Amino acid sequence: MKVPTQVLERHRRFPSIPNPSPNLESLTQVCTALKEAVELLTEQRTRGQELNATATWGDLVNAGVVSVDQVPKGARV
Repeated sequence: MKVPTQVLERHRRFPSIPNPSPNLESLTQVCTALKEAVELLTEQRTRGQELNATATWGDLVNAGVVSVDQVPKGARV
């Protein structure tokens, strides 16, 4: 089965999400990759358009990436 070029291009643009380890640097890398993936999935940006890079806590909650109780106090959902 031949996969259309548009489908291949779309899948290539998503970041690889590393497996987390219990240290701050690793967790930061995982969170950054997840944030980028959410932004791409919600079409808030594409790679190369850094000015449009915005993922809100509400987006993360709606996507099921975090739960409401994981949102920092004082942050908008």
